[in-house]
Amino acid sequence: MHRKQIKYTKLYKILFIILTIFLLSSCQQKEDEEQQNSDREIIPQELASIGKNTEDVIEEIEKLQIIIEKPEKLEEYKDSQQEKDDKQQGEQEKQQGEQDKQQSGEEQQQGEQDKQQSGEEQQQDEQDKQQGEKDQDDKEEGEEKNNQDKEKEETIDDEVNKIWETIENKVKEIHIEWNNFEVKSTENGINQDEISKFEESLNELTIAANDKNDMQSLIMANEVIFATSRFLNYYKGNIDSEMYKIKYYVRMSLIHGQLGEWEKTENDLAETQSILELLRQKIKIEEEDKELLEKLNLSLKDMENVTKHENKELLKIKRDIVLDNLNKLDEAAN
Repeated sequence: MHRKQIKYTKLYKILFIILTIFLLSSCQQKEDEEQQNSDREIIPQELASIGKNTEDVIEEIEKLQIIIEKPEKLEEYKDSQQEKDDKQQGEQEKQQGEQDKQQSGEEQQQGEQDKQQSGEEQQQDEQDKQQGEKDQDDKEEGEEKNNQDKEKEETIDDEVNKIWETIENKVKEIHIEWNNFEVKSTENGINQDEISKFEESLNELTIAANDKNDMQSLIMANEVIFATSRFLNYYKGNIDSEMYKIKYYVRMSLIHGQLGEWEKTENDLAETQSILELLRQKIKIEEEDKELLEKLNLSLKDMENVTKHENKELLKIKRDIVLDNLNKLDEAAN
């Protein structure tokens, strides 16, 4: 009996030790998380909104650029339809030539022609009637097609105008948020040179958007992102600055590729490597999420490797993968 009590006593002690270790471990983990959060300086809501709205502007501009390409596809459709109509017209002329040839042969056989004159006239009348109906149908189809093309063009124009309206409204919101943040920027020690560069980029974006210049708007919106990333440097413990800088350079690399400036594309991507290293040092993520960093690294290398092909579509595919990896990493870190 005494031995049994000793056995239970030892068991209770072991359980107590295990429970104590577990509680201490949980407390330490909680303290580490609190310490990590306390190391992060809070980013002002106005600055976060500036970044978010500018990202939205870039997304809308890229959507706009895709829609702008549709009129070219409509022209290709019109050209292919014209070829089809020409081919059909050629077949009709060939058929008419064969009919004329047949009629000429029949004229040489006068006796047979006189006998079949009435029937042939009726047949010709029927053919003329059918041809007239076909011509009318072709005319109606042509008018219908023209109306459809006009409706497509109007639909595209309406969509383009809606997107520009959205872009202009977003830009106005950025101006409002900047006005709210500007006082805090000086309080937080942001230097006047960085403030001036931001304001210059925002003003240039506003002018480009008012002029409905999609490429210039895209470039200046990206410059606003870079200027915002400099402000974010002042709020320690955050990775937003590095995230925005990588986004800036991969977007600029595609822009330079679209403009045929492939050497600048390579230079832009080369800039991301040092930023990525800084991101590795600053980011706090779970062990299972660390592969996201490697995916980002590999996607950047893939993007750099395809520049030798000087293919805009290929570069855009790789660019989109990089941006997707950045967004997933951002979610894991927050």
